[in-house]
Amino acid sequence: MQINRKVAAFGSQRKIGVGFGINYAVLPQLQLIAEVTPVSNGEPLVWAAGLRYGLARSGFTMDMQATNAVGRNGLGTMVGQNETKIALGATMRLNFMRR
Repeated sequence: MQINRKVAAFGSQRKIGVGFGINYAVLPQLQLIAEVTPVSNGEPLVWAAGLRYGLARSGFTMDMQATNAVGRNGLGTMVGQNETKIALGATMRLNFMRR
């Protein structure tokens, strides 16, 4: 289980949250992913659930998830909405310190 502390400020808004996430490998390159983030000040609970596919040893992953978060970065990850949206993403991890 992963635990991510989150703090965001925008103008006079201040939000604090703690994200609890889990990744479960169904196959070597396919993971089920889920996260739930309780947020301060009685804000709605933010959640996400989906799949992550990684190309072997390339550092490249693709995600597809359902979430109620309004954004994928910063303050948007701690603001929940009533509607569920589908998010698609790709990540490339660069490793400059190989041994």
